[in-house]
Amino acid sequence: MPSRELPLGWSPGSCWGVPAFLEYVQPGLTPEAISAAEAQLGVRLPAAYLAVLRHQNGGYTRGAHDVACRIYGIGPAYPSITLDGAWWRPKNADPEAWAPARRDLLIPFDGDGHWDMCFDYRTVGPQGEPSVTFVDCECEREEPVAVDFLQYLVGLVDDTAIGAVRIYGDVRAEQVARRIADDLGAPEPTVDTWSHGYPTWRVALPLGTSRWCWCTPNRVPAGFRREGKTVVVTAETALRIPEDPDCAVLVSATEESVSAVSAVVAASGWDSRGT
Repeated sequence: MPSRELPLGWSPGSCWGVPAFLEYVQPGLTPEAISAAEAQLGVRLPAAYLAVLRHQNGGYTRGAHDVACRIYGIGPAYPSITLDGAWWRPKNADPEAWAPARRDLLIPFDGDGHWDMCFDYRTVGPQGEPSVTFVDCECEREEPVAVDFLQYLVGLVDDTAIGAVRIYGDVRAEQVARRIADDLGAPEPTVDTWSHGYPTWRVALPLGTSRWCWCTPNRVPAGFRREGKTVVVTAETALRIPEDPDCAVLVSATEESVSAVSAVVAASGWDSRGT
């Protein structure tokens, strides 16, 4: 990896979100898979990219850069960097449609069809250390994001870790959600396990429009997948915020609701921070 001062506790594996959405994780990375991908794409892939894939071969990141929240792995399934699916890439492009300049040296590693986050080799050449560039297909523009992939990783923003109220001790997310609902006169909390692979308790606060609160556990399954209408989780568990292992519950709220929710948590007697 490039020489750079890293945040305390940062490691190549720390960028991955927990739990891992296993349908987006490729089989373990091999030298043969790396060689084949580089030959197909015509570039030398960044050392930092390969380092994080050795920990987990693709998936959702912990935190995001605006809309970007995944890193494609290298493998046979979707999403893989080798699928090379961006519509403006040389093998896919309509010659009449807009495309970024020298598109053969832009390699997407995240995207949704409307935009792509790319390794940008246009300045350094296919064997150099690429910068990271955002390509907006709909608005026909591009924007520099980071000088290299390591800076991109370090710059991922985890809004939950930054903004959530953290509760400690022998307390559960459901318990916290019900206390907030009772104290603020809200309807019965609802729970969703499908979206993230762990229970997210949601409280619709009777304080005005678009006012919500979410209560979630810090310790969750290490991975999950969906089979039909069923969520299947791993027996192994992991921490969503590993640098704070004593945290039991995370409480997030819409901006207009933060003060009311924080007041309930503060009055509850629970050991909490961020109120």
